[in-house]
Amino acid sequence: MKGIISMDKTVIVRKNEQPDMRKKVQEYIDELQTEIRRLGEELEENMNGEACMVTEIESKINTLQEVVNDLKGRLNERI
Repeated sequence: MKGIISMDKTVIVRKNEQPDMRKKVQEYIDELQTEIRRLGEELEENMNGEACMVTEIESKINTLQEVVNDLKGRLNERI
């Protein structure tokens, strides 16, 4: 990443050269949703298994979904 060095030796990054954080956040959301789908499949496979395992998988899914919702909300605030 190129920048301009100011008189006080700090680097000023040009606006068009900054990484697209919205794109990176969306990629991360996509990865989280992939993991949620994988856990959903795992949950289906273990539905008749131990209750503690089912509860653990459901808890992971709920936590990841909360993170996805939070990130989507933050992206919408920036529009």
